[in-house]
Amino acid sequence: MITSDNTAGAVHWGGLFTGMDGKQISLAIPMFFQREHVPYLESVLRARLGEFFAGDDVNFRLDPGELTSSEQETRYEKGHLVITGVTEPWPDGRALRELLEDALATAGEMEAEQTRKAVELTRHLRKTGDREHESGA
Repeated sequence: MITSDNTAGAVHWGGLFTGMDGKQISLAIPMFFQREHVPYLESVLRARLGEFFAGDDVNFRLDPGELTSSEQETRYEKGHLVITGVTEPWPDGRALRELLEDALATAGEMEAEQTRKAVELTRHLRKTGDREHESGA
């Protein structure tokens, strides 16, 4: 869910697809996220996917989506989470989807909290810097 505080989006589970490169199977899951969400998602997913695929040599990458606007339209190209090295027994789909949805929510909360703190810091520095400048001039 996209809110004003949490801009990381949702998992588009119906659009998932698999691919092969001759060595391993990859799973690509469309998700609504942009470049600014990547650091937050990476930190959350690194721990959670590692635990979920415990013992497997699974890697992932985040390909962010892109928002473009013109006078005529606004378009959003979905991002993708690509998980490589998926092996049998196949992962539980419901559990993986829930993990990803929760990861997006958590990453969005982290981003919102960090944004709040950055705004607070900016206000603090401007306020205290102005006072010092006025009294020292």
